[in-house]
This record gives sequence, C-alpha cells and structure tokens, in this order.
Amino acid sequence: MEFTQTGGAPSRSPSWTAPFAATRPHFLGLALVAALLGLAAAAHEGVSITGWTALLSVIGALLAHAGANALNDYYDHLNGSDRDNPDRVPPFTGGSGTIQAGQTTPALVARTGWGLFGMAAVIGGVLLVEVGPGLLLFGLAGLLLGWLYSTPPLFLAGRGWGEITVGVAFGLLIPAGTAFVQTGSASGVALAAGLPLAVLTAAILYINQFPDYAADHRTGKRNWVVRLGPRRAWPGYPLLAATAAVILAAGITAGPLPAAAWWGLLPMALHTAAAGLLAHRYDQPPRLRPALAATVAGTLLYAVVVAAALVLTTV
Repeated sequence: MEFTQTGGAPSRSPSWTAPFAATRPHFLGLALVAALLGLAAAAHEGVSITGWTALLSVIGALLAHAGANALNDYYDHLNGSDRDNPDRVPPFTGGSGTIQAGQTTPALVARTGWGLFGMAAVIGGVLLVEVGPGLLLFGLAGLLLGWLYSTPPLFLAGRGWGEITVGVAFGLLIPAGTAFVQTGSASGVALAAGLPLAVLTAAILYINQFPDYAADHRTGKRNWVVRLGPRRAWPGYPLLAATAAVILAAGITAGPLPAAAWWGLLPMALHTAAAGLLAHRYDQPPRLRPALAATVAGTLLYAVVVAAALVLTTV
C-alpha cells in the first residue's frame, strides 16, 4: 500500500489489515535470514537441529522484528518524521505510510507492536524452559533494543545509535540466540558469520536515511546523515560495506568460518554498485531507489550464501 500524501486529510478509510502492513512484512526477510544463519552455524558445528525449537526461534525473531517495525511507525508518526516526508522512497524509507494515509490509527499500530512483542516474549518463555536461563540474555536484549530504537526518551535511532542497534540485533543477537537454542552454548561460528551481517544491516539503515534527510532534519532526528549532511555522509556507506568484507575475510583466515564462506563476498558486489550510485545521487532521493534495493538484496543474499556454505561444510 502506498502513501502519496504529505499532509492534510487521510486519503483512505481505515482498514483492519493496515496494522499488519505497518509491520512492513516485505522487510521481515532480514530476521528470517539472520535466524537461518544461526541455525546453519549450529549445523556446521555438528549439532542435530531440533525442528520445533528451530521453528519457534524463527517465529520469535519474526514477531520481534514485526513488533519493532510497528512501534517505529507509531513513534515516527508522533515525532513528525513520517507525517510530512515528500522525499520518502516507498517501500524502503519513511515508514509504511499506513497511519498517514488514514488506513489505521496510531493507537492501533502501537497496540499491534506491543502485542507482537508480547507474542515473541511468550515464545521466548517456551524456549527458555527448553534451553535454560542463558537464553534470557538474548531474548531480553533483543526486545529491549527493539523498544529503545524508536521509543522516547532514549530514542536510539534519533541519537546516532540506530546503526549499532540494528546491527547488534540482526547480526549478533538473532544468529547467536538461534544457535544457542540448538547448542546450549555460545557459538563462535554464529558470531563470526553474524558480524558482517551486523555491519551490512547497519548499511541498510544508513543508506535509507538519505531520502529521509529533510524530514529527519526538520524533526530533530539526529542520525548520522543528518549530523554530517548528505554530501559528507555518503562515504560512510562504502566504509561500512568494506568493513563487512574485511570482517568476513578475518573470520575465514583467522577464525572459525570455512573457506566456502568466501562466497559471501559475491553478494557484496551489490553494495559496491549501490555505493557508486549513492556517490552521485546522495541528494536526489527518487534516483536512490536502485541503491536502496541493491543494499537490501546484497545483505539478504550474504546471509543466505554464508548459511549455505556453513551447512555444506558441517564439521
């Protein structure tokens, strides 16, 4: 569902499906591949995967991600950064647009977010009984970051901590937590495979901030693109992509990742292409769509390729 207004009266009547759209289901694949990466790490270490706990882990990650997205829609509507954002590039930036289009109410979106968090917590409780108290660290940290990312007074996304928050959540907590459910211990393989994913996930957030620059600047959302300005901020994107590649290389040459994980560099070619586009279009939001799409695709493909490498080279 697209939103074409930048203010004024709602263009559509409320819909019961809109709160679901506010979870931005087209982006939930990131939580999915992060969880699959954790399962692949456990399999690589020779652990026999327990199907029902693996399924619960994946569902829990998806619910937590969906809840965080809904709360982000709610709070970005309240602070105004999504309410009047003519440069948004749907579906990548500017939220889902469902509240602004009159398809749902802020209160219903907020209740949806908290409800999804509650469901994720229930699943976490079930897994906690099965796995033990060590899982509590991963679950509580994930829900806490999902809450603090958008919620005042901390509002990490508006204070320059957004990239670190999403990187830790998707690149470390989900893969390591999913592996922990299967192994019962910390997984060095999950951490080594997840660190590049953490940086690439941060790159998604970073490049998405360029089309939203004007709205974020106007509403005091002090992310790094706002702090630096688009012209000075764009080199940060290729720096993030290069950092992910270096971390992957280190995990293979000096760490626990198998040589087959070198294939994980191939999807990063999409980040290289996106960096070239960003260098010339950082101040032209409508023309950034291919770069935004390439960043998401490259990140998802990295996780899928490295997960496949881990499964195919089980110890």
